[in-house]
Amino acid sequence: MRRTPRTRTNLATQTAAPFSRCLLCLCLVVFLAVGYACGGRNPKAMESAPAGHILVGYVWGFDDIGGIAITPGLLNLLNEHFPDYQITTFGGSAEARSFILDLFPDCTAFEDRFRGTAYREALSEARKHFRGRLPPLDESVADYALGPFTDDLVAALRRSSPEFMEAVERSDLLILPSGMMLNYGKSTLAGTDFWGETVRLSLPLMVARKLGVPYGLYGQSFTAFEGPGAVRFFKTLLEDARFVTCRDGDSLNYIRSLGIEPPGLMFVPDSTFSFGRRDDAWAERFLAENGLETHEFLVVIPRTWPRNSRITELIGKKRSEMHTRKLRRIIADWVHRTGMKVLIAPETRGQEVNSRHQIYEPLPPDVKSRCVNLDEFWISDQAAAVFRRARMLLTMEQHSFLLAIPEATPTVVAISAESGRKRWMLRDFGLPECLFDIDADPVAEIEKALYHIHENYEAERRRLETGVIPRMRAIERRQMELIAEALQAGRRR
Repeated sequence: MRRTPRTRTNLATQTAAPFSRCLLCLCLVVFLAVGYACGGRNPKAMESAPAGHILVGYVWGFDDIGGIAITPGLLNLLNEHFPDYQITTFGGSAEARSFILDLFPDCTAFEDRFRGTAYREALSEARKHFRGRLPPLDESVADYALGPFTDDLVAALRRSSPEFMEAVERSDLLILPSGMMLNYGKSTLAGTDFWGETVRLSLPLMVARKLGVPYGLYGQSFTAFEGPGAVRFFKTLLEDARFVTCRDGDSLNYIRSLGIEPPGLMFVPDSTFSFGRRDDAWAERFLAENGLETHEFLVVIPRTWPRNSRITELIGKKRSEMHTRKLRRIIADWVHRTGMKVLIAPETRGQEVNSRHQIYEPLPPDVKSRCVNLDEFWISDQAAAVFRRARMLLTMEQHSFLLAIPEATPTVVAISAESGRKRWMLRDFGLPECLFDIDADPVAEIEKALYHIHENYEAERRRLETGVIPRMRAIERRQMELIAEALQAGRRR
């Protein structure tokens, strides 16, 4: 089911005289060696001198359709608005980096060098400074982390990864893509491990700040900065940025409530919204194989909870069973009321197995016969293509709707509080009536929204096409103006 990357032309197989072929191969080897020496640059990226350089990271993983789409969505926007700039990414699995290079052959892709040997060396120096034990976070520790610790980190990076540091130092701008990684406190999934979580995830911003490389944060969510030390640490990082934009108004209001006022603070949709890719051929085959007709089926994205994870402990077995029971009720009612089919599909890897056991299998036989459980993980362009053909989407996740709404597919989100402030994103799209709490809201209220869309389907699609989507695109253009201003500052360095 996984899409096969596009085949790249092998110049050495072209028809030529033997000597010419050997010479061509030798030239190609040298050219590729130079092009990839700095972490995976396509030779095409070297054809002409770029206007400047943009560094993007972290690249997220390859285990959920949202994380897969976040960085490509940002790169689409950057390529559209700054086509003459060389873009370098860092982080992500080998699979994620390969996916990005397949979509953006002019890009350069590094592994994550921040969180490796250099980070461990800097931690070792910090332990020496604090006489063997890293202290908990307070204001003086925040100052040390942003000062001497970052000095040690920069020195270690220059020793261990000189090519990568050259890319960092020549950048006109470093951009942190959409996410919710910058947090500290007992109420957050990061917890209170300042050195192992908060600092580790903040390293690119800390290094850019120390080197004087302009940096910005694109479409972030912030759950909590608990305590004076956390506020001092994040206030410094955010206010020294060239821009900080939030993908939900709740995060924006939260950091303002702490007296943090970064430049360019505004709402912008998560960059998944601009992923803009569909595997239509895959979707057509999938629909045909499973008897699904365009605009005649509901997609349901559950959120089931795996064992032995912290979030499972927060949710609890009783709540998780209540969530799946509600979804099964909604699915059964949909089938009986509309006669339309239901596709049960994952947003994250592993959900396809859980959904079969917890959602699909317990359904009554007459309902199950009208349902399809996607038994293998899919990727973002496959999901977007199916969403385009669905009548609507019901999701317990966040990034599914960011792929569906750009395809003018109406969406209802029923989510839990554990998703943090990002759960309010749909409200910022101007669709608060489509946002529900899976714990607090009864099935009848969620179904009321679903059937309103079903019965006013064309009007709801037009509402997205002529209202929501153009409004979000206008906001993205304003974000690109902020990036243009930051790039000008970077070029003046």
